[in-house]
Amino acid sequence: GALATRDDEHQQELEQARWFVEQRLLREVPRPPPVSELGIRTFDERDLMVEMVAESFEGSVRPVDIVLITHYRAADSEFKYHLSYRISAQTTAGKLREDACMYWGISEVEYILKDLSGSKVPDDLRIQHCFSPTEEAHLLLAPKVAKQTAPDEQVLEGIRPKVGPKAVRPRRAPAADHKAAGHHHHHHQTSHGTLAEQMQAKPGLFRWMTQRDKRLVGHLPRIWPTSICIYFLLAVLTASSMASMLQPGLEYLARLGIESMLADSAPQRFTAIRSPDEAWNWMLNVVPQQLFVEDSILRGQNYMPGFLRIQMQQVRPPSRDACPMSEFVPADVVCYDEVYDSR
Repeated sequence: GALATRDDEHQQELEQARWFVEQRLLREVPRPPPVSELGIRTFDERDLMVEMVAESFEGSVRPVDIVLITHYRAADSEFKYHLSYRISAQTTAGKLREDACMYWGISEVEYILKDLSGSKVPDDLRIQHCFSPTEEAHLLLAPKVAKQTAPDEQVLEGIRPKVGPKAVRPRRAPAADHKAAGHHHHHHQTSHGTLAEQMQAKPGLFRWMTQRDKRLVGHLPRIWPTSICIYFLLAVLTASSMASMLQPGLEYLARLGIESMLADSAPQRFTAIRSPDEAWNWMLNVVPQQLFVEDSILRGQNYMPGFLRIQMQQVRPPSRDACPMSEFVPADVVCYDEVYDSR
């Protein structure tokens, strides 16, 4: 009898040890994820739930576990995308923005999170502290405004003093108008409609922007024949005075200044070139002094946008007709033309 009792106790100890090992293995050893008949992984609803510890929230903070994010690609875009996110107590705005940008396939550098009032949500702020107890858990994923130096009108309205001598007191309107204005204001915050809808959200702005001229003046009936004659006489006098001041036979060309600096400068005048040595003397002494010296008259008064190109002009063969006063020149003397034209 004693031997049977010891065997039963030993068997019971083995069962307890086996049960302990099985429980430890179930907790420690990772199990393969369950799959369906098609080989697709399935999830348990409890695995997808976010644990919300009630002790982690303060008494004045309302626990938030779902946030609605509205995304639009441009400020004036009419297409908007909505997506709800389940968050934990430690989720920050920066992490939520990164996940949302990754979901829509956009750059997280070009987009920010805003609340419905248009204020930016800091990245290090927890989502649990973004909303008031009565505020809707709704954020906007909006593109950044490049080089924005002034805050929006909604932000200015929110930071203006509410009491004191500098407080801005809104104009009281009837109940129906106030309700309509509130509806338009909410529509402006959530939808960011067209320019006309945004102007209608501000009381009186749309009517003021679309008003017509108050004092219509007819310009054509006020034109008299006397005025036409006076203006015509002034035009004739102006033209005659300009014609009288111009000297006959004198032309003003924009190229004369540059031509005089390059062609009439010492030590070699361009018009006095008669041999290849004189041509090289002009190119080695006159041209560099005007083009390559920064304080030269040519560079001080002009800007050279390109390169200076020197072309050799085709010279006609010398003849007796090219000589000045050819009737006094001997018969065996020929001359080159000093100036060539299109003839």
